[in-house]
Parts: sequence; C-alpha cells; structure tokens
Amino acid sequence: MRIRLKKVYRAKARVHWNLDILKDDMVAINYRSSVSLALDKVEAGRWLQFKDSVTDSATQVIGRGNEKKPQKPWVTDEMLEKMKGRSKWKSVNTEEGRKKYKSLNNQLRYVE
Repeated sequence: MRIRLKKVYRAKARVHWNLDILKDDMVAINYRSSVSLALDKVEAGRWLQFKDSVTDSATQVIGRGNEKKPQKPWVTDEMLEKMKGRSKWKSVNTEEGRKKYKSLNNQLRYVE
C-alpha cells in the first residue's frame, strides 16, 4: 500500500512596518517626498513598479517593526520584563526559584 502525503504550503510572513515613527512630522514629510519622487519614475498602468516604489520608500524611511507589540493597551514594558523574569524562574526547581516565580506571578496577576 502506498500513501501520499499532502504538501502543506506556508503563507509568507506579512511585513509589518514601524508605523509609530510616522507620527513624527519630519518623518512623514520625508516619506511623502520619497514616495512622490519614486512615483514620478513609474510608467502609467504598471502595478508592480508602483508597488515596488512604495515598498522601497517605506523600507528606507520607515523601516520594519521587529518586535511584536502587545495588543492590550494596559500591558506595559515593566510587565513584559516581569513576564520574562517569571518564565526564567519557572524552570528553576529549587526553593528560591519557586519563591521568585510565585512572587513575580502574584505581582503580574494583581496589578494596581
């Protein structure tokens, strides 16, 4: 008996731009001028050239966001640091490790 397995195709990872940087007026003006200069070179009706010019300008001026940010507005950087410390202490199987983990866990659960 022969078994054929299906090929599973992975979707390409979506590019996340660092859009928070566009809140700065100088960066926004720089990006607009870069896009307008790039679009002047594009022939009419050429979608790929248009898309490439916009994405190249975005890569140069804005940049990509490397870090995944939490979606909840109440999650702070301090909480993220405590979460990293908590995961480090979870694997330590000593009395001190259990106390540190429990302390950090309680701090994260009962935020004022």
